[in-house]
Amino acid sequence: MTTVTMEVKQSKILELSNLISQYNNGERENINTSEYPQWQLISETLKRADIEENIYNDFLVNPTHYKIVDGSITYNENWQTEAEQKEKERIAMLHVTKQDFFEYAIKPFGISYPQLLQIVNSDEDLAASWDLCNHVYRGNEKLNQYIFSQIPIMTEEKLTEIFETHCCAE
Repeated sequence: MTTVTMEVKQSKILELSNLISQYNNGERENINTSEYPQWQLISETLKRADIEENIYNDFLVNPTHYKIVDGSITYNENWQTEAEQKEKERIAMLHVTKQDFFEYAIKPFGISYPQLLQIVNSDEDLAASWDLCNHVYRGNEKLNQYIFSQIPIMTEEKLTEIFETHCCAE
């Protein structure tokens, strides 16, 4: 097993530092911004880790498959479970305005606003959630139960797609 040379590591750190700098300076046109957190992880890890070449090459392609343990990069056996959990959390936090929820998730399926309010008001927790909030969250289980009971052709994927398409900007 050969260890990656300091020159190779420095070269990658410099490349990632340039990308991070461009990103932080608002240059996003030619940069894949979804990889930004991984650039930071890889850059910081490479600065302090002693890393074998085969792990290094895979780590650059799949940084989420690894974790740092005692200053070393090791394969994370649970990376897939952790990634799935992170995705579930991301989906649960998707939110739309109540108006967009009605317009895109309810109305197209033939449910009128009075019908929506009748169902919402039939459950105290759901009514409180509806009345006290400006946004509807994808992770609201009571609302999910309502949607799937009232709109049998609605799938988890379709509902998530509606929320992703019309999600409020952070």
